Amino acid sequence: MKPQERFAVFVKSLGVWLLVTGLGTLPLATFGLRQFSDAEDFFYMIMQSIGEPLFMCVAGLWLLRSNWIADVTYPKLGVTNSSADLYPDQSATSLELFSALTKTLGVFFFLHGITILPHALSDYHSVSGPSWARPLLLFEIIAVSANSIVFGVLLLIATNWFIRLGFSELLDDTNPADNEVTTYKSPQLALFAVIVKTLGLWFFIHGLAKFPHAITQAFAGGIATSWEAIKQSAGIFALPVMSVLMGGLCFFATDLFVKLAFSKRPAAVQ
Repeated sequence: MKPQERFAVFVKSLGVWLLVTGLGTLPLATFGLRQFSDAEDFFYMIMQSIGEPLFMCVAGLWLLRSNWIADVTYPKLGVTNSSADLYPDQSATSLELFSALTKTLGVFFFLHGITILPHALSDYHSVSGPSWARPLLLFEIIAVSANSIVFGVLLLIATNWFIRLGFSELLDDTNPADNEVTTYKSPQLALFAVIVKTLGLWFFIHGLAKFPHAITQAFAGGIATSWEAIKQSAGIFALPVMSVLMGGLCFFATDLFVKLAFSKRPAAVQ
């Protein structure tokens, strides 16, 4: 299978997930439909209720029926013929697979950043409270959506940069045979390493996307002046911080997980 064909299969699989998820949540979303007073009220009612699942269904059908993303965003690979000659084992295949998964992750984050906008805009329209509530919510909406969209685009068009970042030792000019773990000669090790690095990217970007919500929660709670308030603020930021740290660990310390999962166990003493 050619690398572009593999990426097209991943994108179509993502399309199935979007379509099924959108159809699965659409019946429940229809309970949000109500009487409306004017065109503006109708618009925000749709955005709050069925806007997100409808967009997921449309995006899923588009990914299923179109190869446009694969044709436009996958013209080149981070693996050249010389790379395949230099790494005759599973290394070249690993780079191709990681490239396809990274681009697929980019499609997911890009669409996610757009999908969350309808419901978020409806929340912004109906928010009430202190004078700073609306600007704070607007900051969260823009920051969360922009984070997903920007990283989605980067994963799509700057895939080679992430490949070099994740497989720097493999792409080094020195002899790759010096490091048996990094070259991943076994297909099982190579596949596991690619999956771990892809999960690392997802955890890292997902954690960054959670920071704006944590900031708004902490700001809404006021300045921490007591030990209980400090602990509450620490708990708010714990999830995004740990997600970013664990993502970096999976991406940059993949060999640790490979050794943990596939190291030979000593034989039991009879």
